[in-house]
Amino acid sequence: GRFVFIRSNFGAELRLGNGPWAEGLWMQWLHPTQDVLEMRRYEQLGELGYVAARKREALAWVRADYPRFLWVSVKRFVYYWGGLPRPGVGPWVPFKNSVFLASSILAFWGLGRAIRKKIHAAWLFFWLILSYSLVYYVVFPHPRYRHPMEPELLVLIVYVISEAEVRRQPAVAREIEA
Repeated sequence: GRFVFIRSNFGAELRLGNGPWAEGLWMQWLHPTQDVLEMRRYEQLGELGYVAARKREALAWVRADYPRFLWVSVKRFVYYWGGLPRPGVGPWVPFKNSVFLASSILAFWGLGRAIRKKIHAAWLFFWLILSYSLVYYVVFPHPRYRHPMEPELLVLIVYVISEAEVRRQPAVAREIEA
């Protein structure tokens, strides 16, 4: 009965990442598919009513505890670019997160180098990375939310690697070592 731009669930997503128990991750126990009472509430209010109610709850929490919201948002930034903490999942999580973080660092390095060298369209990459990822610092991050941006990040990684200079010792230094 009313206009919805692209998707209608922002308020619900905002609440799934913000509230008294927020730690920067998805609070799955608040999702209607994970909780019978939430599903009943969803059915009673309808999708748009449910989303509006969840948005009010999230915004009330943000207003009541703005410093905590800022701290949780910083954690979400770290999780978005460095990987999610997953205690008890397995010994490979630190390795996966280190690869995830390394790819982020290399992409940022490539972006910084491209901007510094005034490479054509480097600012487009900057604005893409900034605008696309910003919403996940406010709701909650997940590795799959980075997938649509991965090709651009890969271009920046390849750029920074291709720009690496091999430092060679002068011929005189090599002869002295031999």
